Amino acid sequence: MSNSRGNRSWYSPGARSFQGNRGRNTRSRPPGLKGKEIGLYYKNLYKKNKKTDTVINLTVPSAIISAINKNLMFIETVAKTENIELSFTNIFESLIKPKTDLIKRKESPHPEEYDVADKKDNKGTNISLKNVLVPNFETDTYLNENEKILLNIKDETHNEVRDEPSSLSMPNNIPFKSEPNSLSTLNDIPIKTEPSSVSMPDCLPFKNENIMNDCVNSERILGLRERHYKYGYEDIITGTFDEKLTEVLTQGIQIASYNNGVRKLNHDYYKEYNEMVGKLPYNKMLQFRETLPAYKKKEDILDNIDKSQVLVISGETGCGKSTQIPQLILDRAMNNNTGANVRILVTQPRRIAASSLAMRVAKERAEMLGNSVGYSVRLEKVESRTRGSIMFCTTGVLLTELEVDQALTKFSHIILDEVHERDTHVDLAMAMLKQILKKRKDLKLVLMSATLDAEVLSAYFDDCPVVCIEGLAYPVTDVYLEDILKLTNYQIQKEKVKKNKEQKWKQYVKKGKSEANEMQKDIQYKAEIGPWLESIKNNIPRDVYKTLQDPEIEEFNVDLIVELLKYICKGDPGAILVFLPGIGEITKVMRCMELNGFLNEKHEIYPLHSKLATLEQRKIFMRPPLGVRKIILATNIAETSITIDDIVYVVDSGRIKVSGLNVEENISTLKTEWVSKANLHQRRGRAGRCQPGICYYLLTSYRAGTLADRLLPELQRSNLLEPVLMVKKLRLGLANTAFQMVPSPPAEKTVEWAVRHLQKCGALYKTETLTPLGWHLARLPVHPAAGKLLLFGALFGCLDRAASVAAVWSFKDPFILVIGKESEIKDVKRRLAMGEPSDHVAMSEAIMQWESCSYRDRRSFAYDNFLSNNTLELLVDMKKQLGENLTQMGFLSSSNLQAQWENRNWNNISLFKAIVAASLYPNVARVRWCNLKSYKKPKSILAYCPEDGKVKVHPSSVMAFSHGMYKREEICTNSGANWLVYWLKQKSSDLFLIDVNLVYTLPLLFFGEYSVKEDLENPDDCLMSITKNINVRCNKNSANTILKLRILLDQVLANKVMETCPHSVKQSQFEDEVLKTVIELITAEDEQADYIDDDVSVASDDNWH
Repeated sequence: MSNSRGNRSWYSPGARSFQGNRGRNTRSRPPGLKGKEIGLYYKNLYKKNKKTDTVINLTVPSAIISAINKNLMFIETVAKTENIELSFTNIFESLIKPKTDLIKRKESPHPEEYDVADKKDNKGTNISLKNVLVPNFETDTYLNENEKILLNIKDETHNEVRDEPSSLSMPNNIPFKSEPNSLSTLNDIPIKTEPSSVSMPDCLPFKNENIMNDCVNSERILGLRERHYKYGYEDIITGTFDEKLTEVLTQGIQIASYNNGVRKLNHDYYKEYNEMVGKLPYNKMLQFRETLPAYKKKEDILDNIDKSQVLVISGETGCGKSTQIPQLILDRAMNNNTGANVRILVTQPRRIAASSLAMRVAKERAEMLGNSVGYSVRLEKVESRTRGSIMFCTTGVLLTELEVDQALTKFSHIILDEVHERDTHVDLAMAMLKQILKKRKDLKLVLMSATLDAEVLSAYFDDCPVVCIEGLAYPVTDVYLEDILKLTNYQIQKEKVKKNKEQKWKQYVKKGKSEANEMQKDIQYKAEIGPWLESIKNNIPRDVYKTLQDPEIEEFNVDLIVELLKYICKGDPGAILVFLPGIGEITKVMRCMELNGFLNEKHEIYPLHSKLATLEQRKIFMRPPLGVRKIILATNIAETSITIDDIVYVVDSGRIKVSGLNVEENISTLKTEWVSKANLHQRRGRAGRCQPGICYYLLTSYRAGTLADRLLPELQRSNLLEPVLMVKKLRLGLANTAFQMVPSPPAEKTVEWAVRHLQKCGALYKTETLTPLGWHLARLPVHPAAGKLLLFGALFGCLDRAASVAAVWSFKDPFILVIGKESEIKDVKRRLAMGEPSDHVAMSEAIMQWESCSYRDRRSFAYDNFLSNNTLELLVDMKKQLGENLTQMGFLSSSNLQAQWENRNWNNISLFKAIVAASLYPNVARVRWCNLKSYKKPKSILAYCPEDGKVKVHPSSVMAFSHGMYKREEICTNSGANWLVYWLKQKSSDLFLIDVNLVYTLPLLFFGEYSVKEDLENPDDCLMSITKNINVRCNKNSANTILKLRILLDQVLANKVMETCPHSVKQSQFEDEVLKTVIELITAEDEQADYIDDDVSVASDDNWH
C-alpha cells in the first residue's frame, strides 16, 4: 500500500515515495495548488501525521536510590530533633497497587476504604505547603481523572488557604511519626506554626561566616533582623488590593489627623517658613525661581489643585515644574498653618533624577537634606520628616509603598512626574491611584507630562483639568545631518577591495542572504529618501549629496560623532551633552575620543547611564575649571528631570535601545531604533535650560519628520514576566483583569503566555497566586530567571558563580566580537568552560577569574581573553547590588558574595549547571548528539524545541559546531547530556538559541513541572513529563523518592517566608541535610553518565516539528 495509507512511515529509511520532476511527493497532493499553497499543504500534512509522544527511559541505579532513601530517613530524625513536623508516606503507593484495586476504588461508593491513609482531624487551620516548585499538584485542573486516582488527591485538599494562621490540629507534645499511611494527600505536609501578630521580619543574616563544608553538628544562628516587614507571604496571598484599601481606610488617614500635637506642628512650621523667607541664601535662590514659568503660574496651578482631585500639568522642558510645584504646595500650607497636614510624594522615572531634584530643592529652601526634603531610591535613602515635607522617589518606591499602605495614608499629595515615558511602573501606579482616589477623596494627584500626552492622561482620569506651562525663552538652534556633513566635511570611508586573480571568481558566485539584504536595504532607502534629497540637491555640496545617498549614513557612526565634537570644541565655550543608545556605544565613543586626543587637561569626559554609581553620576553637575570643556556621554537617562546648568550643546544620535516582543512567537528583542518626536523634543530642551544653545541631530530633517510621535508604552512591548509578578505583589488579582485597568493594556495573548511561563517555573499556582518562590522572585529587581538563579545559588552554596551569570542576564555578555578572530574567541570560551557544555560556566569563570586578578592585571586579562574590561567593571558593580538585595531579603549576612558558606560548592560544576537549568526552565530543548563514536568527524549537537522544531545554537556558543573543525577540536569533553536550556530564543537569519547549558534528565525532572501518569505498558513504572510531548519512564519507587525530596526542598524554601515558622530565624541542620541530599541526586547523572539509559522510542525527528 502507499504511504498515504499510513502502512509505512514516509520518514522511515526504507519508505519510498513517488516524486515529480522537482523532487516532491505529489502522489496525494490535491490538484490546483500553486506556489505557497503547495508548501502549506505539505507543512499541514507533516504536522497531521507526526507522532506526538517520545518516551525516554530513565534508570537510576538502586545504589543511588538507596543512598537517597537513607538520607531521607536521617532527615526525618533531624526533623524530629528540631521539632519540624513531617508526615508523608509512599506517595505512589496507589500506583503500586493492582489495577483492580484502583478500579474498585473509583467505582466504590466509599472510596475512603481504599485510601492510602485515614483522614486527619481538621481542628484549626493547617498551613499546607502548596508545592512551590510543583504547580501541577496545586489544583484539580492540572490533573486528569486518572492522575487524581493514581496520586490519591481529593478535591477538598485543593482549596486555597486564606484563613489567618492558627495552631495546627496536632498538639506539640505528640511524638513525631514516620509510619506509613500517615499522609492522605500530597499537599498535607504541614509547617509547624504558632499564633503571632508580629509581621514578617526583613533580614536573615548569618553571624558566623567561618563555616566548614561539613557542619552537621554545628549551629548557625541568624542575626537579629534590622527592621520588620509590614507584611509577609501569608498576608500577600490573602485578600485583594481593594479589600486591603478598605481595611487601611477604616484605621484612619494619618496625614489628615488633627490633634494637639499636629496643631503645635502647624504653628512650628509657620514659624519655620517665616524664618526661611528671611534668609539671604533663600532669597538669592528665590530670584531665580521667580523667573521660571512654573513659578509665574503658581496661582493658576494652586487654584486648580484646590478645585480638582486630579490635575494634569503639561510643561515644556525647562519650565521648572519638577522643582517648583511641590514647593508651591508645601509653602502655601506652611504659611496657612496647615503644613503638618501636608506631605508630598514626587516620583521620578530614574534614580539620578530623584536624588538630584531633592538636592536642588533643599538648596532652594536653604536647608540640608533630611528636614523638609528627602529622597528614596533603591538601596539609597535620605528620609524627610513625616509631616510638612516633600519626598522625591522613583516610581518603583511608590509601588513598594502601595504594597504596605494601600491608601497612602502618610501623604496628602502625589505628584507623578514625566508620566509621558509610560514605563511599567508609571502605568501600574496610575491604575492603582485611580482606584484609591475613588475612596480617598482628600488625596490630591498631580500628573506632570510633556505636551504630547496631556489630553490622553486627562481623558484617562475622567477629563480632569489641564494646565499648560510654556518653556524658558532661551532659543535653541537646530542643526540636522545635512548641515553637520557640510560643517565637518565628513565622508564615509569605503574600503577598496583589490581585484586580484584569486578574487575574480567570487564575482560570479550567487550572492548570499546578507548581501541580498544589503542590496534590498539600499534600494528601499534610496526610494524613500530620493524625492527629498533631490529637492535639496541645489542647496548642498556635491560631497554631501553623495554621502546622503549611502544608507550607511543612518547607521550609528562613532567617527562622525567624534568629528562633530572636534568641530564644536573649536567654537565658543560650553558643556556638551551627547545622547547615545546605550552603554556599549558610550564605551566605543570614549575609546575613539581617546585615540583622537580628547583625554587631556582641556577636556573632562563623563559617562552617564543607569548602571553608574550615584556618586559618579553626580559629578556631571560640577562646573569644570576655566578653559576646560565638559563632555557628557549619556543614554536617555539625561532626557528628563535633570538640569545641568552649563550645557550649551546637545548632540543627539537619534537612536535609543528599546526592549520589544514578537507577540506571535513570544520572542523578546532588544534593538537600537529611531527615537520618537517626543524624545527629540526632550533632548533638545537640555540645550536651552539656562542659556541659548545648539542641538545637533545625527539624522536628516526628512527622517526627523517621519518619526513616530511617541514610543509604545513599555507594557505593550515587553514579555510581562516581571510586570505580572508586580501585579501579584500588589494584590491586583488576575493578571489579565489587572492589565485592563492601565491606560494602554497589553495584548491578552502576551499576558496569558507570561502567566503560564511563571506557572511552569514555579512562581505562580494555577490560581495565579504567588508561591513562596514567586514571592521571593517578586522582591528581586531582576528577571525571574536571574532571581531564581540567585536564590538557588545562595541556598546551594555557589552564590558567586550564580551572581555572575545573573548579572550578565541583567546586563550583557562580557565577551566581545572581533572580526576575523571568531575561532580564537571560541577557543577561549571553551577553555574557560573547562570542557563543560555550558556557556554559563564560561561566562561565570571569566568574571570570577577577572575579579581574582590584581587591579593592575585585570585589563591585560580582559584583553587576552577577548573580554570587555568596562563591561566587567559594570557587571561586578551589579553583583554588589544583587548582594545587597539578597541581604535585605535575609539570604545573606552581608553583601559579600564571596563569603565562605555561600560558596561552599563553588567548584561543583554539575550542581551549578543543574541550578542554571532550574532557573531557565521552561526554556528547554531536546538534544541529539552526532559523531560521538566517529574517529574522523568532531562531535556536534542538534537541538529541537517542542514548539519550534529544529533550532540552531548561536554561533557564539561553546556548543556551536563550526565548519572546518578537526576531530581534535572538541566542543566539550563532558558530552552525553540529553537536554539543553537556553537564556534567549532570537530570530535573525535563523531561529537561534543564545547562551545554552546542557544537562541530564534528573535536574529538569526535579526542578521542572512534575506531571505523573500511569504507564499502561508496565505497571511498575510511571510516566513523568518534562515538556508537552516528552515523557520520562521511571520506576515508581524512584519517582516516589524524587517527589519526596522535592517536597522537602519546597518546605526549606517556604520556611524562608513563613512569618510564624521558627526556622525562618535560625539556620537548621534539617535545611543543610535536605540541600545535601538534593545535590547528591541532581548531580548523579553528570558525574556518572552511564546511570542513564536514553531510549527514544521514535527514531525519526518528526515529533519535534
